[in-house]
Amino acid sequence: MGMGMPGKSNFIYEFGPFRLDPGERRLSREGQPITLRAKIFDTLCVLIDAHGHLVDKDELIHCVWPDAVVEEGNLAHNISVLRKTLGEPATGQKYVETVPGRGYRFVAEVSEIQREPRPWHESRPHATKPAFALIQRRNEFVERSLRGTRQVVFISGESGIGKTTLADAFAEQARGRSTLWYGCGQCLDQRGPGEAYVPLLEALSRMCREQGGT
Repeated sequence: MGMGMPGKSNFIYEFGPFRLDPGERRLSREGQPITLRAKIFDTLCVLIDAHGHLVDKDELIHCVWPDAVVEEGNLAHNISVLRKTLGEPATGQKYVETVPGRGYRFVAEVSEIQREPRPWHESRPHATKPAFALIQRRNEFVERSLRGTRQVVFISGESGIGKTTLADAFAEQARGRSTLWYGCGQCLDQRGPGEAYVPLLEALSRMCREQGGT
């Protein structure tokens, strides 16, 4: 069977207490985010996208590592980490089945939820007026960006004081300038070895899904 590139689905998948959003590259358990290394996340996406069918080892390796030559042990490691993440050893619940000598299949019941992809800013709450007014007074950051000046700006403060709202307000103004591109990526704590540039890749993928992203 032919498999596409992982993480490019217009569906959200639910199985057991888990919710997988390949398009946004998010996995959560009962609403709590779970961080996976990129290749392990891709492995999960390919298995679920097979709709319960067997995925041969060679095909799975090709989908997860399309531009690299890797050993079968890399795939076995991904499957092992995936099983531990889903709690198979602790709960006895079976999600990934090994077919000896062939490959793997995802055996848990999966529900599909279709959704229309939306630009990132449409899924974010609108900034409050006070935050937007503050950005209006500090819009030299936008003007400098339009002139090609590189800047690094840190927004610091206690949890809940409005850092995200402030960033949203800046984004709202930035998107009003047709010559300026805006992308957003999240930096989350990762368990185990991390993947470099995850926030940057997330920002680029969101920009590509917005109007004119091609």
